[in-house]
Amino acid sequence: MPATPTKPDTANLSRADYDQEDALSFTGLKELLKSPAHYQHFRTAVKEETKALIIGAATHSAVLTPDLFKDAYAMAPECDRRTTEGKAVWKAAQDALKPGQKVLSFDDYQHVMDIADAVTKIWQPGPDAWNETPLFGKTEHGTPIKGIPDCITADGWIYDLKTSSDGIDERSALRTILNWKYHLQAAHYVRLAQCHRGDIQGHRIILVEKDSLQVAIYEIAGEVLQAGRDECQRAYKLFDDCRADGYWPTLLERQGILRLDTLPGSKAKGATISF
Repeated sequence: MPATPTKPDTANLSRADYDQEDALSFTGLKELLKSPAHYQHFRTAVKEETKALIIGAATHSAVLTPDLFKDAYAMAPECDRRTTEGKAVWKAAQDALKPGQKVLSFDDYQHVMDIADAVTKIWQPGPDAWNETPLFGKTEHGTPIKGIPDCITADGWIYDLKTSSDGIDERSALRTILNWKYHLQAAHYVRLAQCHRGDIQGHRIILVEKDSLQVAIYEIAGEVLQAGRDECQRAYKLFDDCRADGYWPTLLERQGILRLDTLPGSKAKGATISF
């Protein structure tokens, strides 16, 4: 097997520095497709580290970088902090924290570890994988793009880890992929990774069912991937046009007033809803 390409210099870039780069990310693409004004709000709004984001980051770390996970996250002790004994136990746990270490509740920590265990039983990044490596590139038209794929394996497959509350069978997985625009992410990441490597095989999603912890892996390809490519092209052009004009219109400015009188999937035109 040929040697894995060397990671780019941006591999150790901080998240703050990554966010400052004016290039289109997957999240930026989704906001831009709502409207350019949505994208500008996304770019300038203060980012809050919600509980869901913390748990998501912890799950990715537990699967992709388990050695780093131990230093980055700690489990809160189970204790009654209203009692003298509980207060002492809690203080001891706080004193033992390493600088920058985040604390997860006992239940959240266990859930993260359960997901990591379920995934690593059937899939592991393998040696020489690019795990959560910040990447920057340009499209053939010069549009600046960026992203942090969860993993690019030594043999050139891009993997992204996702959890789902909607099942992991083929029908449910497709619904999840389209609803959350993971096909857009796949197209974006493939194009981005190809700026750095000539061995990219495609994009796969590791889908974990939150309740049962069952795992499935799906490759995004064919018509599904092409739909993502088409949306990417639309967004890249819109981004270029807005940057050139220096103007980021709102949704109302772009589409005007639309009449909603047909339900999704309805064959009848002009269908109305009665209450």
